[in-house]
Amino acid sequence: ATVRPQRVSIQNILQGRVCEVREREGSAFAEVSVDLGPHRLLARITRLSLRELELGVGSPVFVLLKSVSLSKQRA
Repeated sequence: ATVRPQRVSIQNILQGRVCEVREREGSAFAEVSVDLGPHRLLARITRLSLRELELGVGSPVFVLLKSVSLSKQRA
C-alpha cells in the first residue's frame, strides 16, 4: 500500500521504503525488497500491482503482513 490502510483486519502494518524491484520476464509477478530499518522484507506482488501503485526504488510503502504469509529465508 502507498498510504496507511485503515479499517482492515490485518494487525501487522509496517512502514518502509522500496530498495529494489526485480521483474521476472515471462512471469506475472515481481519481487520487491522493502527496507524496514534494521530488516529487509522481500514481497512478491503482481506486475500489474507494481504498475498500478507506481512503485520504484525509493517509494514509501506500508507492508501488510498475515502470519501465514511468512517464509523464513536467508538472503
